[in-house]
Amino acid sequence: MKARKNGEYWQISWIAGGNSHQFLGIIFSITPVSETAFVVETIGNEHPRIDQKLLRDAVQHGLKQYANETGQVSFANTIRYVESDSPNYDQYSRLAYVLVEHWNDDV
Repeated sequence: MKARKNGEYWQISWIAGGNSHQFLGIIFSITPVSETAFVVETIGNEHPRIDQKLLRDAVQHGLKQYANETGQVSFANTIRYVESDSPNYDQYSRLAYVLVEHWNDDV
């Protein structure tokens, strides 16, 4: 699992055994956003499996956890994901935590 910057996005992928995988990209903001935007990636003809509200909540949980531990508050302006990825929202929280950690190191 390696976080990297790609344009405005910080992004990360997680591939576990079997058919479990997640991709997450976030554009961060230091100011609160009124509404988080989503960029949805489609791969082939696979059926959507990700619920945007649950994904947003998972990302926000990861960012809040980081803020609680470090005192550095940040917000997700835009969330990019693959709609057919595994809906493991706990993992998305962990991925968001790793991304915000790298983003804060870069700011």
